[in-house]
Amino acid sequence: MDTHDTIFRFQPQSSKRSDARDEYDEVSPWASPLRMLSMGLENNTQKRIRTFLTVFALIVGSLTIGILGLYHYRKIWSTDNMYKFASPNDLYAMHDIVLTGYAAPFMKDGSVGRDEVREAVSSLTRDLLPILHPIKRCRDEIERVVTNRETLGSDLELVVQSADVLWSCLPAKFQRKDFKHPFTRESLLSSRAMLDSRHPVLLRRSAVQACRHSPWDRTCSYWSSIHSLALRAEQMLALQRQNTIGREKFEGVSFEKFLPLLLTTMIGGLTQCRG
Repeated sequence: MDTHDTIFRFQPQSSKRSDARDEYDEVSPWASPLRMLSMGLENNTQKRIRTFLTVFALIVGSLTIGILGLYHYRKIWSTDNMYKFASPNDLYAMHDIVLTGYAAPFMKDGSVGRDEVREAVSSLTRDLLPILHPIKRCRDEIERVVTNRETLGSDLELVVQSADVLWSCLPAKFQRKDFKHPFTRESLLSSRAMLDSRHPVLLRRSAVQACRHSPWDRTCSYWSSIHSLALRAEQMLALQRQNTIGREKFEGVSFEKFLPLLLTTMIGGLTQCRG
């Protein structure tokens, strides 16, 4: 076979490759981005533009979802709808925040730590609960107890009477008989009674809402009470800073003290659970 025959035989194949290349080059660079991507025809500028648009779309979409979500939950958790998930009766353990907190079960008798915890509970009860309790009737009744504190003679009596009010001021008007092993004045004064009262059980479960089915009903009520107090403390602090409520109305009251006083109260053994 001579050289001419060899060239003539491969000429059609060369022609086919040329035709394919022409067809390849005729593809419009913006006609089909997916096809361009699959064929490797995107240049660097087009890749950067596509990446920018993708990132921009993700950012805008995320911001839109976030704004809509915040708007939705702001409506749910507005102060006008505070008890959408919990009822006022779910705050019954505020009684134990005061009484068990004052007992400071985890502190040694006569220790400086126990004295600091008791001072924090007394300050929380005397200075802040008459303002921060979410229920107006409870605020008014605690205020009457605090106003007469000089006649009570001691912080112990102030705490005990305030604790009783924190049960009776609620719509369910809770009493000792509504609980199994309640934390009472006797629990505060006796280590044995304190041990027996480490897990009070609410018998009138139908009276509460958020904590009705909780196996740790007092702890559930603790958190409901703490969140409601904290929410009102933030509201009052904001109004005080804006001078909306007038500084003279709560002269000498520092709402910034709420969190340190609450934490000190809890450190003393509020949950009576070493875990």
